[in-house]
Amino acid sequence: MTAFDGVMRRAGGVVLLACLVGSVAAARAAVPVAVSACAPRAIGALHVTDVTVAEASAQGAACVVTGRIRTHGAGVPDGSAGFRLSLPRAWNARFLMLGVGGFAGNTTPSANGRDIAGAAADGYAVGITDTGHADAPGTAFVDGRFALDADGHPDRARLADYDWRATHQATSALKALVARYYGARIDHAYFDGCSNGGRQGMIEAERFPGDYDGIIAGDPFLTLRLMLGDIKVQQANLAAPDGRLRPSDLALIDRFTLSACDALDGRADGLIQNPALCHPDFDRLLCRPGQKSACLAPAQVRTARAFVADTTDRRGGRVYPGFAVGHWGAGLAAAMQFGMQEAGPPAGATWPDHAGPMEYQFDDQALKYLVMRDPSFSLLRYPVGPSGIVPDAALAAYDGAVRDGNADDAGKMAAFLKKGGKIIFYHGYADMAISPYSTIDFFNALQAAAPDATRGARLFMVPGMAHCGGGVGPDRFDTLSPLDRWVATGQAPARIEAAPSVASGHAMPLCAYPAQARAGAGQAWACR
Repeated sequence: MTAFDGVMRRAGGVVLLACLVGSVAAARAAVPVAVSACAPRAIGALHVTDVTVAEASAQGAACVVTGRIRTHGAGVPDGSAGFRLSLPRAWNARFLMLGVGGFAGNTTPSANGRDIAGAAADGYAVGITDTGHADAPGTAFVDGRFALDADGHPDRARLADYDWRATHQATSALKALVARYYGARIDHAYFDGCSNGGRQGMIEAERFPGDYDGIIAGDPFLTLRLMLGDIKVQQANLAAPDGRLRPSDLALIDRFTLSACDALDGRADGLIQNPALCHPDFDRLLCRPGQKSACLAPAQVRTARAFVADTTDRRGGRVYPGFAVGHWGAGLAAAMQFGMQEAGPPAGATWPDHAGPMEYQFDDQALKYLVMRDPSFSLLRYPVGPSGIVPDAALAAYDGAVRDGNADDAGKMAAFLKKGGKIIFYHGYADMAISPYSTIDFFNALQAAAPDATRGARLFMVPGMAHCGGGVGPDRFDTLSPLDRWVATGQAPARIEAAPSVASGHAMPLCAYPAQARAGAGQAWACR
């Protein structure tokens, strides 16, 4: 979803998905094979159904192909999805499909950057699709206008393609193109995505369990209900005088939270490993009479509470979990929900279109075009409010509008696991776009729905990591090599070594949930 979902060209200068440097620990030996010529006519002559080749050219050690795929079926009109496919000269008989962030509309990957670099080094054939529409310049990942046609009605083809159809049909078409190009079968196929990219992978597992042998789903937005959690935060942030949390306020909250919670994991190191154990009392930050700095106004305390509180229905049932405490002001994290600017719109006003925090932009566009189908609708008018309670009628209408794009049915994933599929989830605890507790909830539901899930699913929580990367945590790690090893040999990952992308970060193992890294004798890390 966010920046999405991972790729934030703005957010404190962090460019997450433009391919982080680095490679997997040990590249698989890839063997040169006899391949077709790298030219549009030659690739088109492979005659893959529904595929139209636009360009094909040698780029480095690979043939890079772009074009379009006709999408069809499911009782909705035909559509067209753009794609990009990299075909290495030395192929390792693996296919990797990458996810796209936010509302997609482009072929910029939202996936683990180490995996992207490692796949190129290891000889993977790598594909990606824009999911059936193109975003406008300057609106990458947050352009919801594709959802309505020129007459203001739902564009059924583009919605179906974004929700699920284009990813599946591009998977089938690109796998066929890869096999014909090399004249050999694909040994293993994997999907790798973060945020909306994580949702794409989970949709594949739930709807099309035969498409992939293994899936990596990072910080996935499993359900578009996530916006209901955001909206109450954005309303608190914008509607009341003095309610906005600015970067300096987030830094104050972080210092307070660290002082209360840093040592709860047994190691005072500036990193909150398990924020679920941390319950700071934000009232202690209220300004005293005459105090003008290093404190919060009552409306700001309400915004902080709204951020960590669950969104519920009127009976108290959880609609979407609140966010975790800790590390809110760390660059990418702050940019997602609250923005990097000290100044903002006047109280009671919204940000202009495609301005303000990335999560605000996503929520604003989703409400206007996917839910309310009214480009003039204001986020401040949606009936959630500071209580975080969604009225029954509003919740039913909301769910009806976005249901086909959800990937939160743990029972549907059972077929993928029963056939031997493997899935690695990961989520940053300092993610301020998608609650980390939503992924923990899903993982627990998956284990309950499919008792064999522990054999085919692993979750790795990442302390201090923001949305798909950034923050102060260990946000550089390889998930593709462990997944491939798991699929090929049956060796399930119990821990994944991770390093920070910032000098102030922490290197440590990520442990298979519910274990967490703990410092033992000599300060060595162990998972327990």
